[in-house]
Amino acid sequence: MNKVKALLLLASITALTACGGGEPPVTSSQGGVPSVSSFVDESNDDVIRDTNGNIIFNNIKLKMWSVCTNPDGAYQDEIVTKFNQAYQGQINIETYHESRYSIFSNLAKTVTQDPDNAPDLFYGYGERIGALVSNKLFVPQDIYLEQANIGFDKSYFEPLLVNNCYIGSQLYGLPISVDSAMTYARKDILTKNGLPIPTTYDELMTTCDALVEKADAGELWVRGNDTPNVAPGNVYTWRKYNPEIEGQYYPFPVSPGDMWVNAYIGESAVSQNGGSITGSDGMPSFNNSGAEKGLQLLRDWLLPTATSKNKHALSKIDLNYDAGVTEFYSGCCAFYFAGAWDGYGNTAKIDSMYTAEGGSADNLAIMNPAKLFALDASQSSANTIFGDSHAISIVRTCKSRTERIAAAIFSNYLAENCGGVWTKAGHLPASLIVQQSSELYLNNEFFDKYVRYYGTTDQYRTMPVSIYYDYIIEGFQTALKKAMISSYKDTPVSTLLTQSYDDTMNRIKDLQDL
Repeated sequence: MNKVKALLLLASITALTACGGGEPPVTSSQGGVPSVSSFVDESNDDVIRDTNGNIIFNNIKLKMWSVCTNPDGAYQDEIVTKFNQAYQGQINIETYHESRYSIFSNLAKTVTQDPDNAPDLFYGYGERIGALVSNKLFVPQDIYLEQANIGFDKSYFEPLLVNNCYIGSQLYGLPISVDSAMTYARKDILTKNGLPIPTTYDELMTTCDALVEKADAGELWVRGNDTPNVAPGNVYTWRKYNPEIEGQYYPFPVSPGDMWVNAYIGESAVSQNGGSITGSDGMPSFNNSGAEKGLQLLRDWLLPTATSKNKHALSKIDLNYDAGVTEFYSGCCAFYFAGAWDGYGNTAKIDSMYTAEGGSADNLAIMNPAKLFALDASQSSANTIFGDSHAISIVRTCKSRTERIAAAIFSNYLAENCGGVWTKAGHLPASLIVQQSSELYLNNEFFDKYVRYYGTTDQYRTMPVSIYYDYIIEGFQTALKKAMISSYKDTPVSTLLTQSYDDTMNRIKDLQDL
């Protein structure tokens, strides 16, 4: 690849958008792990203290850009409003929300080209911090947490999540929460047909095969909203699924275009089968046997073979985005994937549909993702869940030292108050203190209704720190999508992974050669 094409590639990678003129990110002997110089605090030292030594905050106004969009954005704003009320006249946070697909590139562009309009705080993903720090967008947060004198201690956080926010010995973000995609099941349909709620991959395949075979025999009981192929009726009315009228029955529709599959489930399938997509050196590593097993498993989901665990296809191939939503509520499938943040909406809808028959408690099951994609459930790796971690960082355009300390105080407040309404958004708190709090978490109605099924934070795995985050994710997802579409069905998964890995490494080499 020539240098012109490499420059175009660099411009297209969001988290690696260059700082001031196309400067490539800093690298180290560890490949993709950023190497940074010792931090020198050059902020404007305007700190004023009262007679007791406490810092005086006189109506400090800070801007935070957040990757959370609705409904999460609205929940986050509730926490921000409470902070502003608690610190009225001292610190005020103004929040701006933007999609994950554009906010990272806009952050880099604004910090470097229009710093007066750049944020003071950035709420994004912990696994992206390496790329953003390598482009000098953030400043360390631990020194300002220490100056704030609020008792910050890294041991109060889930180790993996907080460690991913460190570059060298300095903390560049504070972990807030972690989430993943979840599997939702029609508990009522499984129960009516005498089938268990699966807890492992083997059980899931057995249950799905049984559903297909019952449907083919005209013995599958279903109920739900009306579909174009079924005469209007009451959602409570049970009927036998009729393949001649309703078409081939698929118990678990999936699409490689779904964010749930390409951003969570694919990586979980790799992790649960002992693989990884990124090495400890921050470089791509998805050319391994665990990745091959995970992607083959997802291909078998759509195209079963003589050696696959499932005898029948669980889903039609080449489906569009958000596969299975309509079928799930119409009763025409038994399972579907959605984000953890959809727990509130899904339970509320089933509550509404089946108010007279137990609501979501009796008609909806939320399945812990652990072991659902592991060929061998006895392996320790089978218990892992791949997810995204949320973290908050101080942007270098926050110039005043008093403002940076105020930003650290808000960051810590966010971490300590991410139970409550944030649980409604389906996120697991990174704070171990919050996790143990009855008031904030364990007695929370949303925790009780759905978040308790999401697993525990020690099961979660996020992508290690890497300046090549976008390259790695894009390369892996390319192989994943090809493995799950019909036009590549005859190409071995190992070949797809190798081709994508080689292409990713070549793109990284072109970047390093600039």
